[in-house]
Amino acid sequence: MHTMFKACGSCTSPEFCEKNMCRRMVNKRAVESRLRKIPIGSFQTKALSPFIGKFGYPNVHVGILNPTSQDNALPDDPRSWARQNLQIQDIIEKRTDLMDSGKIAGVMETNRFTELAKEVAMSKKSVDAELELTRIPTFSVDLSEYSAPHGPRAAIERAELTENPHIERAIENAVADTDMKASTGISELFKKGYDETMLTRLLSVGDLGTAGRRKFVPTRWSITAVDDTIGKDIIDEITDAKEFEFQATFAGYLGNYYLIMALPGTWGYELFELRTDTPEDYHTDYESYQGRKTYAANTAGGYYAARLSILEYCKAERRRGNMLVIRCITDEYTTPLGVWVCREAARKSTEAKPIVFGDLDLMINYAKLIGMKKFGINLSPILKSSIIIKNRKTQTNLSAWQDG
Repeated sequence: MHTMFKACGSCTSPEFCEKNMCRRMVNKRAVESRLRKIPIGSFQTKALSPFIGKFGYPNVHVGILNPTSQDNALPDDPRSWARQNLQIQDIIEKRTDLMDSGKIAGVMETNRFTELAKEVAMSKKSVDAELELTRIPTFSVDLSEYSAPHGPRAAIERAELTENPHIERAIENAVADTDMKASTGISELFKKGYDETMLTRLLSVGDLGTAGRRKFVPTRWSITAVDDTIGKDIIDEITDAKEFEFQATFAGYLGNYYLIMALPGTWGYELFELRTDTPEDYHTDYESYQGRKTYAANTAGGYYAARLSILEYCKAERRRGNMLVIRCITDEYTTPLGVWVCREAARKSTEAKPIVFGDLDLMINYAKLIGMKKFGINLSPILKSSIIIKNRKTQTNLSAWQDG
């Protein structure tokens, strides 16, 4: 799997870098100071959300994220981070403060701790908890292109919730329904207003699905599964919507910029990803109105995350079309923070005022202008290779021939 993240040029290893926030954190000493104060015996904290690792599958790390300082916790809500326009350093400093306390468990194992993790996932807000660790943790950071960063991992001896989790009725009913498929549960809860973050938590701990099939799902896998499931539902919803005119929106977040171009037609989606310092080394995936039968391996989780934001926009506008999307990653994006960045950066673009064009050529010229003026790069090779543009030109030529 390719990586779109590029460490700073001075790094020769994934160790802590004093010059940039690439693979370790600038607040290392502050976190270490708090860690040394954590007792081996019981201590009070907040159980924020679950985190399920992927290594060793089907025996995986089942963890609960909890802050090492109560005044520095960042709610597990990427949408709010983007609304507040939090920057990379803000997110890193606060997320590094989260300790991942957990145990190794089989994906279908049931015990007191795994049940506790399921309750935490269901709760609307963080829950007061009492933890006991096997040893004092040392500073470490989990950075990923898939999930949001967090700090040190700690082996847990015992965990108890010291207050009742706040579980809403809709969540409780979905979890109790063991005849309902996980995908159906995701769809129903999304319609009731629960966002992708909550749904990812529920899926990752095995709170959804039919009896005998519920299991822990690594967080990075559940993120994409939820994005994909919700996206497919919206595609079905907009089947009979009006078509877009030729239009484009452009905006970004945290050094990730999305140029989203809509062409008239049935649903279609094509994503190009590139770094602005090496634009010739781009990656792309595509789907027609028939959908994909295989995983979008070239652009990976970012494909589904950005697609979800774009589809939410289509649904809100009651429109459908062929969506040609170019993600430009600049040197501003110094640290991988997870695919939520793709989702929120694409969402920023859909919130920008669209520019409407009279025809395809005018929109293509605009795309070239954006590439050159904003990033100093030539987008012509990408636009020439676009399946969506090729299909549109073929259809236009065929129509003209038939009319003649």
